[in-house]
Amino acid sequence: AWEHRLRVERVTHGTVPPRPRCLAGRRAAPPQYLVNGWNYTELLRLARAVAEGRGTPQEEVALAAHVPGLSPQEAWATLDGFDVLEADGLLRVLHEQGRL
Repeated sequence: AWEHRLRVERVTHGTVPPRPRCLAGRRAAPPQYLVNGWNYTELLRLARAVAEGRGTPQEEVALAAHVPGLSPQEAWATLDGFDVLEADGLLRVLHEQGRL
């Protein structure tokens, strides 16, 4: 199971009902082929070590197998990335659908 932490910073009142907004975040979702959190955590560790030049040759091969076609730096950015605008857009859609 994945753990998400949300923090409500402010609730505004006015004529328009407030909607949830995403202001910041970190870490993208894990790739679909990973089956549990430990694998994702290990892949993050591996990508960071290789991207920073601290990985062993075996780790470089393992990372290339998990994220083919990406450099170690691209792999780290992809795995650790988070798109605030995308997350905020998803919250807007869920709010408009009455699901939030």
